[in-house]
Amino acid sequence: MQDAAYASLLISRRKQLHARLAEVISEHNPEIADTQPELLAHHLTEADLIEQAIERWQQAATLATRRSANPEAVAHLERVLELIASLPDNESRDRQELSLLIGYTAPLVAARGYMVEELARATERALDLSDKLGEAKQIMPVLYGQWAFQLVAGSKARCAELAKAILQPAERGEDLDNRMIGHRLLGTAQVTMGAFEEARHNLETALELYDQDRHGPLAFQLGQNFRVGGLNFLAQAFSCLGFPAEATARSREGIEFARTLSHANTLAYALHNGGVVLGALLNDWDEVESCAQEMISVGKEHGLQMWLGVGMFWRAWLKIMRGELRSGVEASKQSFEALYVQGGVNYLMPWSMAVLAEGYIRLGEFDAAVGAIADSKAIMERSQERWVESETHRIEGNLHLANGADQAQAEACYLRGLRLTRDQRARSLELRVANSLSRLWTDQDRRDEARELLQPVVDTFTDGFEFADLTEARELLKGLS
Repeated sequence: MQDAAYASLLISRRKQLHARLAEVISEHNPEIADTQPELLAHHLTEADLIEQAIERWQQAATLATRRSANPEAVAHLERVLELIASLPDNESRDRQELSLLIGYTAPLVAARGYMVEELARATERALDLSDKLGEAKQIMPVLYGQWAFQLVAGSKARCAELAKAILQPAERGEDLDNRMIGHRLLGTAQVTMGAFEEARHNLETALELYDQDRHGPLAFQLGQNFRVGGLNFLAQAFSCLGFPAEATARSREGIEFARTLSHANTLAYALHNGGVVLGALLNDWDEVESCAQEMISVGKEHGLQMWLGVGMFWRAWLKIMRGELRSGVEASKQSFEALYVQGGVNYLMPWSMAVLAEGYIRLGEFDAAVGAIADSKAIMERSQERWVESETHRIEGNLHLANGADQAQAEACYLRGLRLTRDQRARSLELRVANSLSRLWTDQDRRDEARELLQPVVDTFTDGFEFADLTEARELLKGLS
């Protein structure tokens, strides 16, 4: 009856009533206007008071973003985009739209991920407006959006190029903000490409330049806190370089700092990149499980769909590593289908397919393992994500041993992985391959070669003596003495 009565009103009368309601709320219930601006925005919109409605929808979006209610923030900002499109086409409107699009990307990514059409349209429109208005400096968040897309779904080499496009002009012009951002983005790209020493330098520089009062608000513009992100990927670099204890310390520092920020996407980001991924690098599956479960909980509480999907991905991986092979393999195939085939995500996929191959090997399904290794290599070639390429070679070596005991081909795979880790100066990954190769040589009664391979690698470690691969190596050496 209420809807019918409302529909029976003349449009002009409806506008008058909505305008009067907006006036009463503003004058007599200012606390509602301040705490529920979307209510006021609704009446202003229906009253056709567009400029005032835009202001209130933006206020509602800001409040939603700050409490990590990202789906609400996106919905409010999409209303603003609709309203701005109805304004006269002039420079003022273009500047207003550009500012809105820059603020739209962070909650959109948090709520829906990097692969949605809305993000592509928003970044393309923002770049067009930037060129039209000559506002190159403002467009950095859009460049960041493109960088993040390349990290998740594109070329990691292109990631590095985009980071340099931000960093190099900033260094020439003494732009401290973009210097910090550029070093962090370049270091992150370099981790995924296997340039760990260079990554360490850039990430440590970014952390030195970071100032919480100045750069903390970037989390609401770019999606996550930059100190947390820097610590997460620095932990990964330290882990691969052979400093497990330092890596763990940086990871915990990042996660604990994220907990102080009241920013859900940053916390989920830290739990994944600082907790789950590092745990997998260190074979610490209890840490992987704990952080993945908390990440899923944060995702459910705050409507962060991307992190829910990623959590399912890691649950599948955990099953394989803990011996739940059939269910783990099936869950991994489903995650691969959802994230890579349907979602276009390639980040971590070369490593993931190698782990899936390991599951197939343990099940004795060797043809499927061959296919998974081929997928790992193909995705790696397209994405240029080579930081754990040695794991693909190592697991391919395991496949040759299991499938017909082809020891010569297995040794060739292990040696390829070993050369790669030495080129990357990735001692932890080198140790993992060396363990596999030394076991093979021990079985072939080449014990002296096995000891000469393994002992120098073990001797380089100065921390993290509880590191699982280091413990395994010491046990192997005991048997070779």
